[in-house]
Amino acid sequence: MWTRQEFLVPLLNGEAYSDKPPLLFWLIHACWLVFGVNETLARYIAPLFSLLVLQQSRRLALDLWPRSPQAGELVPFLLLGSIFWMIYDSLTLFDMVLSFFVLLAVANVWRLATQSFSIKSWLVLSLALGCGLLAKGPVVFAHVLPVALSAPWWAVEQGRVLSWRRWYAGLFLAVLASAMLALLWAVPAGIAGGEEYRSDIFWDQTGKRLIDSIAHSLPWWWYFQTLPLLLLPWLVWAPFWQGMAKLPLSDKGVRFCLAWLLPVLLVFSLVSGKRLHYLLPVLPAMALLIARAVSCPEAVNSNSAYRSVLVVFALLGLGFALIALTKPGGWFHPIAEVSPHWGLSVTALALAALALGGSKALNDQVVTICLVSVAGFALMIVGFFQAYGPNYDTRPMAVAISELITQGREVVFYTGKYYGQYQFTGRLQQPLTVISERAELEQWIYSHPQGYVLAVYKARPELDDRLLAARYPFRTQQSGLVSCRTLLANPGLIGFLRS
Repeated sequence: MWTRQEFLVPLLNGEAYSDKPPLLFWLIHACWLVFGVNETLARYIAPLFSLLVLQQSRRLALDLWPRSPQAGELVPFLLLGSIFWMIYDSLTLFDMVLSFFVLLAVANVWRLATQSFSIKSWLVLSLALGCGLLAKGPVVFAHVLPVALSAPWWAVEQGRVLSWRRWYAGLFLAVLASAMLALLWAVPAGIAGGEEYRSDIFWDQTGKRLIDSIAHSLPWWWYFQTLPLLLLPWLVWAPFWQGMAKLPLSDKGVRFCLAWLLPVLLVFSLVSGKRLHYLLPVLPAMALLIARAVSCPEAVNSNSAYRSVLVVFALLGLGFALIALTKPGGWFHPIAEVSPHWGLSVTALALAALALGGSKALNDQVVTICLVSVAGFALMIVGFFQAYGPNYDTRPMAVAISELITQGREVVFYTGKYYGQYQFTGRLQQPLTVISERAELEQWIYSHPQGYVLAVYKARPELDDRLLAARYPFRTQQSGLVSCRTLLANPGLIGFLRS
């Protein structure tokens, strides 16, 4: 997009990219326009939205429970300290941008139903829905409409009469306005992108995924079995269970959060395509419920309950170190390659927090757990990239490709799907040709004896690396460059270059 200065239709390797709308790409390009093209600033965009979610979650908690300011104080730390949130808050994902606009939309749904039926709030709701559409498509409606449609259940309040006819009419107009905002991009983009792209953005990328998603297809119960991961480390904190057992279901704010969370879990469970990060936009709802539960006056809070969480962290660190030392393989292989020192560092961190802390008030417990959780996770991430950093660094291969193209050599990508992983790091000005069939590749080799073939393949001991012009690890596989002359002399080598 940047090299062609084409910002209407998203492009990947020179072709129209219909999987996602353009908002995140626009934000990256706006950053480049102001500060120049660089990778670092582009990576800060999604984490910035993560910080905005923390701030908006606090504000919403204060709106939901104005008589319980403690809930507002706890929510940002409960969210930030969640392992699930930490995994994704530093990644460049569409879902984090979507999370902010979903939160902004549901917050205005609450204010419209319980505080002020104002034009400003309706406009903000429409804008949030429209930006959500431009961030990740119609899925924003799955997050916002259930809680808005169920307002008569959670918004009943003595002394305030709300016309539900006006409510649903306003909601319809807000959805219509958001759709019009998205169509301001989608219609001209569909015209410019051609018939196939137009069909993709208006139907295939939403309708087909709802009906039958081949990608990421998992059983209906998959999200429910992953819920414990979403609740860690608070799941092993005693006040969580004490508060949840006494959570007042008559509370409007609690009902609001349930009307936001439960329908999303149900709807997403019925859709075949599933990924854990699809639930990022509802994690603030979980954090709000936890904050309300543990700040209930009826909840029994132990001043030393946080110690059990720190003990779990210490044991986890020891477990990581033990896996790294024994290298059991299988599911444990990714951890086994990380130095045991990092696991022991997590243990030392948790033990230090135990030694320094005594009895703590509820807020101090949450902050302590959050800080240890964030620091421990950061230590393990550093250890992971110390072990696997080269597997996720595309620069060496991208530079090799760029040098060949500069020399006038043609390079094609063979088999599998090319994700454009070498375009930015190699500053490639032209797209790579992608060939998926062996017969087509053989024809290309004969007609381009000076060319090179790029492939991502599984490492095999019988493959002689000396035949490759360049080879680097790529995630769990290998990426290799081989000259056409070598392939002409060793035609059997083509069979090894399939992923």
